[in-house]
Amino acid sequence: MLEALAQAGDLGVYGKRDNIMLIREDMTGQKHVVRLNLNDANILNSPYYYLQQNDVLYVEPNHVKKLRIQALVLLRLYGSLLWEL
Repeated sequence: MLEALAQAGDLGVYGKRDNIMLIREDMTGQKHVVRLNLNDANILNSPYYYLQQNDVLYVEPNHVKKLRIQALVLLRLYGSLLWEL
């Protein structure tokens, strides 16, 4: 799973590491949804750690962190502009 996430471009600062959704289809065609926490060391022992064919990983975006970073960038920008005046 970690290799697949890395090949997809990593989670960056915007991906929630504690609520990754894995969608896996069983032999009957029924889809199962499992929530995974990459912050938990026991993830390495999980039966879902190794991906199977047709597995889908969904990483929920962390909108709060994105807003904080955007706010800091704007503060730095406006602070620089005010300092120049």
